[in-house]
Amino acid sequence: RLDEANVDARQIMADRCHDHGMEFIPCIRMNDRHGGTRGKIIRDHPEWHLKGLSGGPAVDFAQAPVREMLLAYVEEVLGAVEVDGIEFDYMRWAHMFQPGEGAEHAHLLTDMTRKTRQLLDDAAQRRGRSRLILMVRVPQTFQECDYLGYDLKTWIQEELVDAVIPSDFFFIDFNTPVTEFVEMTKGTGCRIYPSISPVVGVGYESLHQNLENYRAAAHSFYAAGASGIEAYNYQYHWRPNPGHRNLWPSSLKYLTALGDPSGIADHDRHYLFFPLWPRAQQTSFIHDNRIRLDRTEDKPQGKQFFRLYEDLSDTQVSPLLRFKAVGLAHDESVWIDLNGTEVDRPYVETRRVGGQSKTIGKELPEYVQHTVRLDWEPVTITQGENELRIRLNTGKATEGTIVIDDLEVYVYVRPRH
Repeated sequence: RLDEANVDARQIMADRCHDHGMEFIPCIRMNDRHGGTRGKIIRDHPEWHLKGLSGGPAVDFAQAPVREMLLAYVEEVLGAVEVDGIEFDYMRWAHMFQPGEGAEHAHLLTDMTRKTRQLLDDAAQRRGRSRLILMVRVPQTFQECDYLGYDLKTWIQEELVDAVIPSDFFFIDFNTPVTEFVEMTKGTGCRIYPSISPVVGVGYESLHQNLENYRAAAHSFYAAGASGIEAYNYQYHWRPNPGHRNLWPSSLKYLTALGDPSGIADHDRHYLFFPLWPRAQQTSFIHDNRIRLDRTEDKPQGKQFFRLYEDLSDTQVSPLLRFKAVGLAHDESVWIDLNGTEVDRPYVETRRVGGQSKTIGKELPEYVQHTVRLDWEPVTITQGENELRIRLNTGKATEGTIVIDDLEVYVYVRPRH
């Protein structure tokens, strides 16, 4: 009915945002493949079809008409709606080119980004504005960005983009290397806005983030130099989902809390360093750094890195690290090392658990839960990347693998007076 009345719904949203002192930055999903059949574009131009990818049809940005079509749409939006900028969401669904051809075609996306910048600058001049914003949502590692053809270094150094959102395809990543992105922006006006999402990894779909989880991620992101945070797929907090309360509109208060970096440190934080993708996901990369102890090896051991920005010498905080050793036999135990310092036994509590159901998190068989106090002297946790190393004290079993799963860090904050 809005269309029939010749009313642009985008302008309604822009007006509502501006009435509340907010910027309105519409997001364009660059190559969304949410199922469905081939649309008109691919039916009319089958040569533009990017084949061999999971999900629904995609278009090939190596084809010049595809990039021109995208630019024409940007120009149409800028002419029709009073936007404050545009966001390119490259994480829907990551591949703009044939898998493996991203690096060789990166210059094509850079050229398209330059032309987008010109369109934004022209629109800003027409409106008497100094600048309209261009944001890009990209993978959370440079390796993935390079593989897919996203030349962030050029985009940032030429000041083509104003904000970069390092983001997983679907999950919140507590290990997002924010410092690396911030370092790339030095000397420019570009800002970094890491992404948060209600879900934490494959198999954990029933475990949605609470405010303590979001505070933990935000605490790390801000400490690493982020200018803010972007929420993605946030509607999962109120969509119908068995086992979940509908958190509309109460979950919007989470976002209000996360917008105040100074207040986050005064509240409890709960970090989840879980495996995001134990198999290749939409970027073609795996995100799974769990420790695996192979009994067939001599002195089985492994290491896992996790990012933490916590002052654990602060007497107002009570920190704990917890993990689950799946497959650990009754006559076996593990030695725990943090950043090169072995944890003394009095600081470790173990408890054997019969398993874990999907209602709690990821489904797990029997495991031994290890809870490690982090309040010993001197504290070995560093600001930034930390290393957890686990070594197996073998028993009678000579084969099989032990998996260290569900690495968590709790930071309980005592009231400050």
